[in-house]
Amino acid sequence: MVERERRAIAARQVVEGEPRGEADRGLAASRASAPRFAVGQGAAATGYAVFSLTMAAGRLAGDWLRLRIGSVNLVRLGGAIAAAGLGAGLAVGGVAATLLGFACAGAGFSTIFPITLSAAGHKVASQTGVAAVTGIGYLAFLAGPPAIGLLADAVTLRAALGLTVILSAIAALLAGSVREADAEMGLTGVAADHGH
Repeated sequence: MVERERRAIAARQVVEGEPRGEADRGLAASRASAPRFAVGQGAAATGYAVFSLTMAAGRLAGDWLRLRIGSVNLVRLGGAIAAAGLGAGLAVGGVAATLLGFACAGAGFSTIFPITLSAAGHKVASQTGVAAVTGIGYLAFLAGPPAIGLLADAVTLRAALGLTVILSAIAALLAGSVREADAEMGLTGVAADHGH
């Protein structure tokens, strides 16, 4: 059943051309926890809902947060929250810890892509930078779920999702590369300078 679900997810992404990789990884992980912890599919699907709701909330609050702490700090905080929360959820296991991990991942990831697009538009010719980041984003969204699925077949889904934890930590470490995103919001001074 899991292999058929993976193929269906990949097919849907190709046909619809939509970047749903983050959510699909969350849904696959929440489904994988169902048999181990003897919860129903409804409870397992809650992981996807929690991830999506916290991502939506983070996107809605993103500009407000950027004005207060700056783009660099927000990307650094988002990557750290996603890495720590998802990592802890995967390490502890259980429904509550896993749902908290998905919530942290959704909140942490919510502002990273929009801020990266903004920074790319200010670093190089606007169209070129945004197109490059968008292209890389789509490639990652399309290749991510199958890559995690293949890795999960070789090890475990829990270990494979550790790759997402590592990439989240790398995003936090590379946060200084989005400093130019503050230019569009007119950030100077304290919020913009915290990222040095």
